[in-house]
Amino acid sequence: MVDPKLLCREHLLGEHNELHKFVPSFKKKRSVAGRLGQIELSKYRQRHDELAIEMVRRGYNHSSPIEVPDFSYLPLAHYEAIVDKGTSLKELCKRCTECRKRIKTGGSPLDVLNKIIPNNKFILSKVEISSIKKRLKINTDELLLELIHVAKRKARASISNYSVGAVGLTRSGKIIFGNNLEFKGVPINQSVHAEQFLAVLTLIENEQLYKIAISAEPCGHCRQFLNEIPGAAKKLKILIPGKTPRYLGELLPASFGPSNLNVKDSIYSVRDNKLQLDGKTKDKLVLAALKSANMAYAPYSHSYSGVAIKTKEGNIYSGFYVENVAFNPSVQPITAAIIKLVSEGVEYNEITEVILVEKKNATVRQTDISEDLIKAISSSAKFKVVFSI
Repeated sequence: MVDPKLLCREHLLGEHNELHKFVPSFKKKRSVAGRLGQIELSKYRQRHDELAIEMVRRGYNHSSPIEVPDFSYLPLAHYEAIVDKGTSLKELCKRCTECRKRIKTGGSPLDVLNKIIPNNKFILSKVEISSIKKRLKINTDELLLELIHVAKRKARASISNYSVGAVGLTRSGKIIFGNNLEFKGVPINQSVHAEQFLAVLTLIENEQLYKIAISAEPCGHCRQFLNEIPGAAKKLKILIPGKTPRYLGELLPASFGPSNLNVKDSIYSVRDNKLQLDGKTKDKLVLAALKSANMAYAPYSHSYSGVAIKTKEGNIYSGFYVENVAFNPSVQPITAAIIKLVSEGVEYNEITEVILVEKKNATVRQTDISEDLIKAISSSAKFKVVFSI
């Protein structure tokens, strides 16, 4: 029998289904002569469990434990028959192009990707993408789908322990990763969905999303957040393993978007909100937060704000406020800055100082929520608000 890691999706799921399908025949004590050389009956449950483990590893759902039949009615030679693994590999190579690719590379694409992509790497260049595709002999869409599982391992799901990954292809040809973030000690609605992480990091990197690959259809919260992207309904393609690619509009029909509130400013436009400080400063952290506040996308409240985070090594990570027409999916500047920090592989306990810049009389204030979140993830970090004019 072939190692499940070498099986393509069709053969992995197909063999699993066959094991379940054969059970009723065995219960009726039918002959297995025609299946000798295909199944090792003495390892029936073991084989099923191996396939199930690989299915889960690739992000497929598995909720069907197998009932192993009583094989005592069979001749001992049939029960103990062994499958010739070499012959199985050769036959599989002849019949399936995708399995042949996996066998030639010595494992599944995911095994290779896990080895060559560090956990703290969130962006792949066009050159890196081309090299990986050539090595694995797969196209761009296939690579995006395989990378979902690489993105999942980057998750920081401290509450649910449920990791989610999203992968985006930008219009400039880069690949960007996103994952979910959860924070103990603050309201659960401060959690970051993988699609939000991906979209915000794309904005921070001054990129534009073209395609997204995720393990299942995005939740309503994320569909609404992604709908802030201009033309997303007809242009943002969403890839899901085993399903036909669809555009966002097919997942969010009769949608509510910026145009419903007569907002013409694009989330992808270059912005200068013209905020200034009341007085001069040379503080790099304050200036970084001010720069981010001037890049904020807040066409509904005009409450522009930005956050800059400083770490023990002196590095600065910034993020800006990103509003959504439905309000609730909006991403706070502190969250955006944390997304940037996480994308650089930095741990929360490395945070030493945080600056929030926002308007003094802003309609939407970020002070309390920002301070609470920072204290929850890095209790010793200093937090300060600087008001703009």
